[in-house]
Amino acid sequence: MNLNSKLSRLLLAITLSIGLTSGAWALPEDARQPIYVDADKAEIDKSTGVTIYKGNVIINQGSMKILADQVTIFNQEKKVSRIVAKGNKGQAQYQQKPNAEKDLVIAKADTIEYLVGKETLHLLDNAYLLQDGATVKGHRIDYDVRASMATATGQGDKGETANSRIQVVIPAKQLNREEK
Repeated sequence: MNLNSKLSRLLLAITLSIGLTSGAWALPEDARQPIYVDADKAEIDKSTGVTIYKGNVIINQGSMKILADQVTIFNQEKKVSRIVAKGNKGQAQYQQKPNAEKDLVIAKADTIEYLVGKETLHLLDNAYLLQDGATVKGHRIDYDVRASMATATGQGDKGETANSRIQVVIPAKQLNREEK
């Protein structure tokens, strides 16, 4: 592992740990709220438990919002198990307020997969995550909503080229520097 790769991983760890608490859950009332879906078209297949919404899809549940060109919702045992949001004209977007004291967490990618039971987001292709003013960009970001933890990777197995790297921005106010 070269120095740049080690530095990138260190910066990512710092970014994700600064200002985050292990109790940074989504607003507790979000899970108890109804889900509202606004779309141009819906295809519902009760036999497979799959519903596909197409055309400027907007899904709201409490502080959670998903925006995409197409959203597929998978149901298992009459419960939503997985949501896959895809962007065609633009990126799919997920946002949610972790708690009353925190700003919105915003995630964007060409494809977003949300595993409801695990409260995990997989941001695939052109992934972007904003939390507490810090940003992470990469090919893929896996984000644990409950623990406020993320893992970012570059373009896969293409080696240490410019395209395989992640980008992290840590706001100056989070660096805990003493003012002189």
